Formats: sequence, structure tokens, C-alpha cells
Amino acid sequence: MIHFCILKFGKELKGSLTTDLANALIKPIQEHDITFHCYTDDSRGLDPRFVIHPLLETDIKKHIHWNMFKFFNPTFINAKETDQTIYMDIDMLWNQNPSPMIDYPTKTKELVAIHRHWQNLEEKDKCELHDSFLKFNSHDFTHVGQWYYTDPEYYQEHFYKEGKCSIPRYGVQNYIWESVKKVNGFSIKYLPSEWVFKSHIDKHKIYAEQYHLKTNRDYYKDFDNAILHYPT
Repeated sequence: MIHFCILKFGKELKGSLTTDLANALIKPIQEHDITFHCYTDDSRGLDPRFVIHPLLETDIKKHIHWNMFKFFNPTFINAKETDQTIYMDIDMLWNQNPSPMIDYPTKTKELVAIHRHWQNLEEKDKCELHDSFLKFNSHDFTHVGQWYYTDPEYYQEHFYKEGKCSIPRYGVQNYIWESVKKVNGFSIKYLPSEWVFKSHIDKHKIYAEQYHLKTNRDYYKDFDNAILHYPT
């Protein structure tokens, strides 16, 4: 069983209704043994396939997007030892059949994630992981959520103070990256770079240069054929 999990709060995100974004994410996923979970403050209009987990206003204010770490607790989604978890940000857009990503194999203590091939390696932030798609065995990464909830305020400010993210209370991907890397036996496996592309109307040239530098592939050709787009 795969547990496909999203976090949704507020009415709009990047000019789209959050309900529409959530429904669009699961619409093309039909053929899998899968349970869809939505942790949300408003379930109206959502696809009836979603299992709804009520999100309190107090938790939105305290944890904002860090609420995603609820999904690292297998009890929260009623996951068995043999189950797998997928977490996705709701502002991701499928461009091709999502099956290769949904079915991507996971190993014990291995976190499958997106590689930030658009990242400038000269920047202070060296985190290679992007947290908009994560897949893992449901019982393997409980420590990632547990550590965060021991001191949420510290982790929400830590990476901003270190200059690794530019906005206060951001840094989720930095936290995940460091939490996985610091424990022996745990690892990160990146999806093929040509599967996922970040898009920005003013930064395609920069992204193309970084992509070619890391992969020696044609950015514009691969962009059109990518499985998933991350619009900004």
C-alpha cells in the first residue's frame, strides 16, 4: 500500500485555488494500490478519494508548511510496516504520466527525493534535496518528524539564521537533508534529473546552465518531456 499525502491550507496558492491543485494532483493516479490523505483546514470540494485529516488553525499558525511532518508518523496515516509513503507539495503539476514516480522503488532507510539540479553550487545553501516529492518506507523515517516536534521554533529559524534560506520559517528541505545525512545507515536516492523541472519565467537561462553543468543534457528538450513541473 502507498499512502499519498498532501498538506492543504488557505484558499489560494500562486493564483490557483488550493482545492483545485489538490484534486489535480491525484486525478491521473488511478491504477495503484493507494490511499490518498489530505491534512487540511477545509475539505470542501475535495476529491472523495481523500482521507481527510482535520488541520487546526492553531497548528497552521504554529507550524505552517512544517505540518507536513505529521506524515512521517505512520500512526497518523495508519500505515503498516510494509507500506510506503509519498509526500507531495500541492503546487506541483503533472506534465506526463505520473506512474514512474509513484512506482519508483524504495529501499530500507532510503529517502527518494527530487534533486535540485537548478541550484547554484556556489551559493551558501548546499542542500541538494527538494522536498516537493518524497517517497519512503512508512516506518523508516519517524525520527525526522520526531526531532522537529521537540523544538519547532528552533528549526523554523535555524536555517534562516545560518543563511541557508532567504525567508524566516523556511528551510524544511534543509532540515530533511541534514536529518537524513546525520544518521548512519540512512541515505537519499534522487529521481532522474530529467523527470522534474523547476520553472521560472525569468530564470530559465540560469536553470538551463546549471542543468547542463550537472547532467550534460539539453534543458529545453528535457523540460518539455518531464514528468513533473514545479512552477514558481
